[in-house]
Amino acid sequence: MRIGHGRGLAGRMLLAGLASLGIPALCAAGAADLAGRWSGTTDQDGRPVPVVLELAAAQPGRAAGEVRFGQPYQCKLPLTLAAAEGGATRFALGSSNGGKCAPYALGSLTATAGTGGALQVALAQVNGKPGPVATLTAGDGTASTAAVAGTYKGSYRKQNGATIPFTLTVKPAGLGKPAGTVEFAAPESCRNELEFSGPAASGALVLTPTNSNGGPCGTYTLGTLALSGSAAGLRAVMTRQDRSQAFDTTVSP
Repeated sequence: MRIGHGRGLAGRMLLAGLASLGIPALCAAGAADLAGRWSGTTDQDGRPVPVVLELAAAQPGRAAGEVRFGQPYQCKLPLTLAAAEGGATRFALGSSNGGKCAPYALGSLTATAGTGGALQVALAQVNGKPGPVATLTAGDGTASTAAVAGTYKGSYRKQNGATIPFTLTVKPAGLGKPAGTVEFAAPESCRNELEFSGPAASGALVLTPTNSNGGPCGTYTLGTLALSGSAAGLRAVMTRQDRSQAFDTTVSP
């Protein structure tokens, strides 16, 4: 039963109790209405970062889920239902597990219904300084690498003139999920696993290189591999963690 439309003695008593605490009765209903998984991305200087918001129906002051960020943030924050006012539902953020989430510990997350069933979310630090914003959709999101899934061959030329062949394997994957590998031949002789971070504003699909086995691939870890084009031939742009470009080349099946 939605608290905002409670009937009978029990409903009136609960509404009165919330009012006596100065808490809008809508907040419990808002949390119930939003319960479930929401997925999307936030923007970090032009690169997408996966965001997953897990919400559960909760009473004010009770645990209501968590917000998680994919690579390169790879962190999460627990949520406590605070209030719902003016069409927005506000959650208090708890302690983070470190990393990029640390500045937002004890801050807030505000969720507002958008158009087409989307959910607009915004984080803020405890001092009110604004943080990441994202547009989320219900479920696991629609972004995927399925359209470019396959195995590709390519090469790039280093500054010293050496040509480095590599093999790119892309698997169908949703946001924040393992999406394949990139393996470089000698003299690089290294590899990275890949995670799908989402589409960039340009339309390119952005993968984040993760676990490497050392060598030059260590500099690619938490950089980006942007893919554009079609499965018949992809443009592949690798950017290192320090944001310098490693190569811009074309790969083919």
